[in-house]
Amino acid sequence: MCSSDLAPRRATLIVLRIALLWLLFALLLRPVTLRPPTTESGREVVIVADTSRSMRLPEGDGRTRMTHAADVMTRVLLPALQGHHTARVVTLDDTTTAVEPGQLAPVAARSDLAATVAAVRAREAHRAAAIVLVSDGGETGSALDPVVAARPGPPVFAIGVGRADAMPDVEVTDLSASDPRLEIGRAHV
Repeated sequence: MCSSDLAPRRATLIVLRIALLWLLFALLLRPVTLRPPTTESGREVVIVADTSRSMRLPEGDGRTRMTHAADVMTRVLLPALQGHHTARVVTLDDTTTAVEPGQLAPVAARSDLAATVAAVRAREAHRAAAIVLVSDGGETGSALDPVVAARPGPPVFAIGVGRADAMPDVEVTDLSASDPRLEIGRAHV
């Protein structure tokens, strides 16, 4: 074979080698195909509603935080999820029965946000696509253990209700006073 016959073969081999190197480089980048979620997934979004007494506090427009939270659920969350996921509203006291947003009442004595979200997250680990917490953020429970927070489970998204500049929620749970009698008509200050 003469060198003029080898030139096209050599050019073809060079092109094939360059293409193979580009292919190997592309595979090292770990390509991923993104697909939209299917509506038949059967996975639900659990909406955890804060029903503590701090949700009774009024907002600037005269509505309570609970009314505002119910509006957010019925006007924003539930319509946005419709057609993509099923949604279930549960109360912060960790009851698993579904509740309508209009039936929520702020009567719980405490709001242990961390413990409730951890319990719901553990229980719904395989069924829930996500957990949405609707709360004013008033935590009266214990702090979340970092080990519990690191456990796998559905992602948690928080939606805050209530004004940040509002008066803090303070509740007097116990009051004691000394003997109201004064000695010789005098009080020591």
